[in-house]
Amino acid sequence: MRFHACKLDEHDLLCSHVRVECLNKVYGCPHTLPRHAMSRHLTQCPASVVVCGCERNRWLAATRPRETIAPHSGYTKNFNTSDLGVVT
Repeated sequence: MRFHACKLDEHDLLCSHVRVECLNKVYGCPHTLPRHAMSRHLTQCPASVVVCGCERNRWLAATRPRETIAPHSGYTKNFNTSDLGVVT
């Protein structure tokens, strides 16, 4: 492919054949591969990290005392039993 030298930086950012470091390098992946192979590599990357967005919610729930709720206790107390939409 021929292009002007001023476009070299732009080409390096877009070309699918340019070798780039793995996105998980910060987590310890040592691989450098062509950009077009990145998605396939990430499925098998030894440094892939799964981040759980619910960590804060789990932490808050763990600090509160557990409440035990008896199954089906008081579910129909606030309903009119003649209502056809409520199954008792």
